[in-house]
Amino acid sequence: MSARRRQTFIIAGLLLGLAAIFVLALSSRETAATSREIAEAARAIRSGNAEQIARATNTLGRFGTRAVPILAHQLTRHKSAHQAIREKISPLFPRSVRARISRMFPAHDPLSEKMSALQALIVLGTNAAAAVPAMQQSLEDPQPMISWTAASALANVGAEGLPPLLRAFQSTNSALRKAGCYGLGLLGAEAGPAAPSLVTALADPDPAIRAQVVDALLRVGQPALMPLADAAFSTNAMVRTGAVQILRGFRGDVRPAMPGLLGGCTNSDPTMRVFAAAALGQSRPWETNVVEALVTLLDDPEESVRIEAVRALARSSVRAQPAFPRLTALLRDPSPAIRLAAAQTLGQLARFSASALPALQSLHSDPSEAVRVAASNSVAAIRAGGPIPAGRSTDPLDPPRQ
Repeated sequence: MSARRRQTFIIAGLLLGLAAIFVLALSSRETAATSREIAEAARAIRSGNAEQIARATNTLGRFGTRAVPILAHQLTRHKSAHQAIREKISPLFPRSVRARISRMFPAHDPLSEKMSALQALIVLGTNAAAAVPAMQQSLEDPQPMISWTAASALANVGAEGLPPLLRAFQSTNSALRKAGCYGLGLLGAEAGPAAPSLVTALADPDPAIRAQVVDALLRVGQPALMPLADAAFSTNAMVRTGAVQILRGFRGDVRPAMPGLLGGCTNSDPTMRVFAAAALGQSRPWETNVVEALVTLLDDPEESVRIEAVRALARSSVRAQPAFPRLTALLRDPSPAIRLAAAQTLGQLARFSASALPALQSLHSDPSEAVRVAASNSVAAIRAGGPIPAGRSTDPLDPPRQ
């Protein structure tokens, strides 16, 4: 190859190398500018200023999934070399020099950076799915503020955030379990696969976790119904009590669980019959077979079962009318607890229980003061036209919630 030709190749190679360096430098500069803009938007999310938050939200929305790797890196990065050097040499200089060093090399605040990144990922919602591994690391952070915010961010991702939240909830670390439970509650119905684990935790020895579990299961809603219905007959007293407590506040459709609950009314264990009556009292809408099952329990040999059936009927509104003759007869029961429950229930159903007025009036001389007071209140309610207590439905076919 001639010298001229060799020289041409060398010059061309140099030009291509310079062009590549220029392109890389330009790309790096653009990436750095993008990272700075996203980081600033993440910080602005926590500013408390509505205008700044709105601008930051728009910025994050504009970048979308492109912002996720940057925010994930912000969650997992460690101190840079210059930060480590700054921390070591800064104390060796006078205050004025330390101030200059601080301006040149700003201090690394991992707590603030992680919180900003997590808040930004919450804004991105399901677009932040690629950051799930980084958010899982933050979920395990010993700082509760970081851990619970990470749980919220994972819940905002949706179904892809369920596995790490469930693993956290199933861990042996109490703080991590609480953060995981919080996230599962925020997931709502999407946390349905976690319902069996949540129901089991109704027996957790930590009362704070049990309270969180109750809240989470109420938020999960319909997908938790069948595990809760089964738990109402658990051999563990804490699980049974928790399940019935949740069913009492359940706002979904309990009809899919009806066969099991109705079957519980004939269980040989009176405790199971009590819990069946309590759970049936939450049925919505009320069905004829539910009222029939509860009326049957009014003749149960166990007093506790009869009392729970009476209380359950109090929530049935007009549907309880077939039970009124039996409820009225219970006003003469030898047990003062039964008489008290019957008098209270007829008062709660005052709009429909005028036929029980004579029997209630006859209780003015009952040996139990509590029974006399309840009967007097029920008589007053019937005479007043049976106003529905505050917070109850005005639709007689729509059973009230307690």
